[in-house]
Amino acid sequence: MMLEIESLIRRISGQSLSAESISIICIATTNPVYLVFLDQSDTPCFVVRPANSESNRVSHELSLRLHHVNQALVPETIGLYEHNGNAYSVQRGASGTPWFRLPREVASPEQWGAIRNRTIEALRQFHEGVASVSEWTTRIYLGDALRSAYQDFIVTGNHPAYPLASFADSMANELDRLGAWDGIFQHGDFGLNNLLFEENKISVVDLEDFGITAVPLYDEFTLALSLSTLAPGSVKSSVAIELAACTLPFKQQYSLGRKKIQALFLFYLLLRLGTWSSSEKRQFYRRNLLCLLEQYINDPDSYIGS
Repeated sequence: MMLEIESLIRRISGQSLSAESISIICIATTNPVYLVFLDQSDTPCFVVRPANSESNRVSHELSLRLHHVNQALVPETIGLYEHNGNAYSVQRGASGTPWFRLPREVASPEQWGAIRNRTIEALRQFHEGVASVSEWTTRIYLGDALRSAYQDFIVTGNHPAYPLASFADSMANELDRLGAWDGIFQHGDFGLNNLLFEENKISVVDLEDFGITAVPLYDEFTLALSLSTLAPGSVKSSVAIELAACTLPFKQQYSLGRKKIQALFLFYLLLRLGTWSSSEKRQFYRRNLLCLLEQYINDPDSYIGS
């Protein structure tokens, strides 16, 4: 496969490239992703994804449209190429530093706060672009969405020993009071590991879960858990601290109280613990979420207070 990707890059780059000038790394996500580096560059020049299936081609079209409405955030998709009987979606590589190279540079609470604020602003911009596409918006009844997420959680094989059913029911009733909500499609995995950082820019990658839900705050919750998990030891962080920071702009915009935010966080946990995390590769993440769910049900105020 690597040789085929190399051959494709030679074809579309229009350059005379030696074997030594091309290096390729395969990242095993839900689908394989190939990062292509030219001339010993520090950042990939191309990102290549197989696109033989219909779902792959839909993802290709999605990446094209997301770049169109979020050009400052989403890398450009160059085209869909047929090569040696296979189809490939080719995206221009995004510049920037991945998260795992940043922690050593974050030495103070002020620097950490600046990174948090930048990611929250990038998410706001991303959602603003998504909201400009009518088919990525939908009217949704949030209480029913929570009930559906609970059923999916149970069907997936979860049998909690704690009083989840009554808790979920009370939280769904809380969301019923909001009536119909105009939701927008969520990125689905808006965490630090899917962001690339430059001095004045953030690039958003990995769009495989785009549209997983239109329930609000799903992306903010994902970002908050990412921040709390990956925060360096030199700064003060916790799930509660990051949840408060990431949800504050939304709470202020819509004047939502504590109980509504708590109910939406329960939806988030249940949806992540349904079919989304049922695959073998997500079992470690799933176990951590199950532990968080049990703790949250026992004391929601310690995670989402005022």
